[in-house]
Amino acid sequence: MNVRSEMHNIDSKSNRRDYLSAGKTNPPLIYFFFFLIYISMDGIWTYVLYTKRLFAYRIHFFMISVLILKALNLLCETEESDESVENLKALLEVEQQQLLYNGKEMRNAEKLSGLGVNDRDLVMIVSHAASSR
Repeated sequence: MNVRSEMHNIDSKSNRRDYLSAGKTNPPLIYFFFFLIYISMDGIWTYVLYTKRLFAYRIHFFMISVLILKALNLLCETEESDESVENLKALLEVEQQQLLYNGKEMRNAEKLSGLGVNDRDLVMIVSHAASSR
């Protein structure tokens, strides 16, 4: 048996597959826009240092590295840590089960960051068995 599972939304405007969570399509575009702004600032700063190289110190070159690192951070930004418990349940395809974190039930309206959930933390799925009478 060969089974393939795929989870995606359909973009209503372009009818294309969208693999991001619902409502999370715009942040990558915003991050890329700010990446371009930081890269252009880096280019301007490099030009200023080149034209005024007699007055440039090490700290000025350090500032270029800060701009480059910030631009790369924005380019690589992929994770949103403020997901809701409801989105997590949809991702895990659990509806009737409870999610527990540190022994406490996670309610749908709560945010993962508000509960203190971090990367590689354990979230338990508790299934309620139907009682047979």
